[in-house]
Amino acid sequence: MKQLLPLLLAASTLTTQANTFGVTGNTGNGSLDPLAIYHINSNATVAKVGTTNGILPNSFAYNNNADVYYYGEHGGTNLYAFDVATSNNFLIADLASYGMATGQKLSGGADFYNGTYYYTPETPQVGSYPNVTPQQASEIYTATFSPNGLTIVSHDTLNVTLPNGWSSLGDFGDIAVDTQRGILYGASSAIHGGINDGSWLWKIDLADPNKQVQVIAQTSTDNTKAYQLGYDAIEDKLFANSWQSGKYTVINKNTGAEESSNPIAGDFYDLASSALPDNVPEPSSTLLLALAFTSTILRRKR
Repeated sequence: MKQLLPLLLAASTLTTQANTFGVTGNTGNGSLDPLAIYHINSNATVAKVGTTNGILPNSFAYNNNADVYYYGEHGGTNLYAFDVATSNNFLIADLASYGMATGQKLSGGADFYNGTYYYTPETPQVGSYPNVTPQQASEIYTATFSPNGLTIVSHDTLNVTLPNGWSSLGDFGDIAVDTQRGILYGASSAIHGGINDGSWLWKIDLADPNKQVQVIAQTSTDNTKAYQLGYDAIEDKLFANSWQSGKYTVINKNTGAEESSNPIAGDFYDLASSALPDNVPEPSSTLLLALAFTSTILRRKR
C-alpha cells in the first residue's frame, strides 16, 4: 500500500489537458493575471503556466515538442521564450537581425507547426482615429528551431499570394495552424489599408507551393472580429477570442460562423494552438478507478 500511495497522488494531481493556450496583456484581463501564460480548456476554464517576465507580449505560440512558449515584444522586434522545464524566460533573438523587414514590430499573430514558428509582423499604426492608417502586415515569416526550442536554425518568408483586390494581409488578429492537416487560418482587418475594410477569416494550405490566401468569410463590417485564434488539436476545433468580449468561441472552419461559446475569465492578447500528442496529459477515470480498486483490495489483505 505504501508503494501505491504515490501513484494515487500523482494520478489525482496531474494537470488536465490544455486544448489551447493564451497570453494576457497589461489591461482588460478580467480576473486573469496580467502578462501571464495560460492553458485554456475547451469549456474555457484556465490554468496559469507562467509569465512573460514583464514583457508586453504578442506573436504568441507553443512548441509542443520542446514544451516552450514563444512571445514577441508587442511594440518591438525581440522574440522571447518561456521554457516550462526550467520555468525560465529567455531572449531568443532580435528578429530584425534575421531579416524581418525594417520598421515592422511583433504586434501581429503567430503559431507553431512542425518545427516552425510562423509570425506576421506589422508596421505600426499611423495617426489617430478617425484619421488613421491601421497596422499592416505584408508577409508571413518563418523561423525553424533546434530540438530544445531555444535556438533559431533558419529564417525565411512564406511568400504568400494575396487574393485579388487585397493590398496586404491587414491588421491582425491572429493566425492558427490546424496541426493535423497543415492548414494555416488567419483573422485580420484593414486588408485595403483602411479602418472600414471589415474583418476577414482566411486560410492557407501550407502544402500549396503558391501559398495562396483563400478567403473563407467576412466576419464583420468593421474590425471587431479580427479574432485571436487557437486550434484545438484534442477536439479538432478552431477557437477564438475577441478583445473585451469575455467569450471563448468555436469558429466553423468552413464558413467562419460562430458555432458556440463559453464565458471566460478574461481576454487575451494572443492565443496559440495545441498539437498531438499533448504534453499535458489528463488521467483517465478508468486509471483512477483501477488504482482505487487495487488499494481497496490491498487494504483488505492486510
